[in-house]
Amino acid sequence: MLKEIVHVLIEDKVISLDFWMNLKEKQISEQDRNANFFFEVSKFTKDRYRMFVEALRKGGHSHLADMLEIKQQDLKVIKTPTALGPKNERIKKENIPKNSKSKSPPEPISKQDRTPSEIKRENSELRNQLTTISSHVGHLHTVTQNIAGSLVSQSKTFVAEKESFVQRIQNIEEHEKYLELQDTNLKQEMVIKHLRSEIVDLKVDLNHQINQLEIKLKDANVKRELKQQETENLLSKITGIKTQMQSLSKDLDLEREEK
Repeated sequence: MLKEIVHVLIEDKVISLDFWMNLKEKQISEQDRNANFFFEVSKFTKDRYRMFVEALRKGGHSHLADMLEIKQQDLKVIKTPTALGPKNERIKKENIPKNSKSKSPPEPISKQDRTPSEIKRENSELRNQLTTISSHVGHLHTVTQNIAGSLVSQSKTFVAEKESFVQRIQNIEEHEKYLELQDTNLKQEMVIKHLRSEIVDLKVDLNHQINQLEIKLKDANVKRELKQQETENLLSKITGIKTQMQSLSKDLDLEREEK
């Protein structure tokens, strides 16, 4: 609260800058600092106190200003009798003529005309009000600290939840990558199975073709053997014929020689 109104108080010269800097630099709690400040306020003059109340209003603390404002009708004015003559004899009511004009009520007595006991009592009441306000300020400070602590705790909880959420996202992403890899592996296995099936079919087809070729080769070998046998037979016949021809030639030659 002080930080919100202190610049107004310094500008209006209600308090000095040195006083505020000394109070600010003291190594004390905020509640004690407020108590020291309000103790200084209790020593303000009437004008300075009025300026202090106005500063509270400007700072947005109208409810505190209303509590601290000393209204004229709240002051108890002590009526002092009018003195006449050198002996200060009091004019009695019965001695006032009936046809005399009534005088206007006396002006409110200023602070200088009040008795020391009244001033002391008013200062005591003012100090009590300032003590109450200081207590309220201390309570507000405690509540503010509790709220700040709660916000810090909630912030830590939020950070922890955020880290947990980020970790969960990372785990989900890693799981998705694993599933993609598994899916890729599954697809590869399916492709491999398909290729294996095609290879098996090709092997069966090749084996069938090989069997057909072997059968044809056997048939060709048989035919070749038969042809070879026929060829050998023909060669044998040709050889026999040649032998016969040679024999006939010899016989002819012998016959020629005999002739």
